Amino acid sequence: MLKFLILGYLRNVRCHIVHLSAAEAIPLISEVKNSGYPLTVETCPHYLTLDVNEIGNCRTEYKCCPPIRGSTNQEALWDGLRTGLVDMIVSDHSPCTVDLKKPGEKNFMEAWGGIASVQFGN
Repeated sequence: MLKFLILGYLRNVRCHIVHLSAAEAIPLISEVKNSGYPLTVETCPHYLTLDVNEIGNCRTEYKCCPPIRGSTNQEALWDGLRTGLVDMIVSDHSPCTVDLKKPGEKNFMEAWGGIASVQFGN
């Protein structure tokens, strides 16, 4: 991410970070935004509501990219929203048929990497 921000800054090009899931990027985002660089950032509902520690092993229906992380990370994303470092929450609806998630095989390496119907929960 840093490389793209530097390139955008040098070329005076706006930048938009999609699907922020890693709170470790928030200090860099803060620094870049505070410098006046035109940066916007989004995250998705599943990064704010699902906790990897509450998802059982081999639950391919939760496989997405970037991955779902833990509650500490989740709280930092919420803080980023509250302070305006994260600008918006957007849908990352990536539907697929059940067979692409391979629920019977439960193989994460082969399963489709997207969240479908996250609005329905479980």
